[in-house]
Amino acid sequence: MRIAIVILILVGFYPAYAQLSLAHKFEFRGNVTGLDSGYIYLTYNIRDQKISDSSRITHGQFNFTGRIYGPTKALLYTKKQYGRHANSTIIFLEPSELTGSFIAGDFDNGLIRGSETQKQLSELNVGKLQVRRKYSKLIDSIYSAKNDTLRTLLRSRLTPYFSAIRALDLK
Repeated sequence: MRIAIVILILVGFYPAYAQLSLAHKFEFRGNVTGLDSGYIYLTYNIRDQKISDSSRITHGQFNFTGRIYGPTKALLYTKKQYGRHANSTIIFLEPSELTGSFIAGDFDNGLIRGSETQKQLSELNVGKLQVRRKYSKLIDSIYSAKNDTLRTLLRSRLTPYFSAIRALDLK
C-alpha cells in the first residue's frame, strides 16, 4: 500500500518536473552606476506563472539566475514608488549568459548584451525614436491645442506617423 502511494505521488509530480527540465538556464549579471547597495528586482512570466526574483546590489553589482523556455519579456526595477517602478526598464531574457550596465535614474538607456531579442528591440526603439523626432512638433502642437476641433484636425495629420511606426513594428 505504501509503495502504491509513493508511486502515485511520483507520477503526480513527474509532469511538473518534466516541464521544468525543458526550461533552459539563464544568468543575468550586471551593474548599476550610482547605486552601490540595496536590491534590484526581476519579474517575468513562465507559462502563466509570475516569477519575482531579487538580488542584493553590492558595490553596484547584481546577479540573477533562473530557467526559461525561450526569449522572455521581463521587468527590471529597483523599487516601487507611488505605484510606479523607479529605475525600471523592460528587457528580454534569453537562455544564455546576459550582462547589463545601467545608470541609476536612467534604466531605459541601459546596455544589455547576450540577448538577440533585446538587440532587436533596441534597434526597433531607435527607429521609432527617429520617427517621433520627425513628427515631434506636430505631436507637441496637439498637446498645446486650445480646443478639441483643432486637436482633431492636427491628429488627422499624424497618419504618416502612425504608418511609419506600424511599418517598423511589422518589419
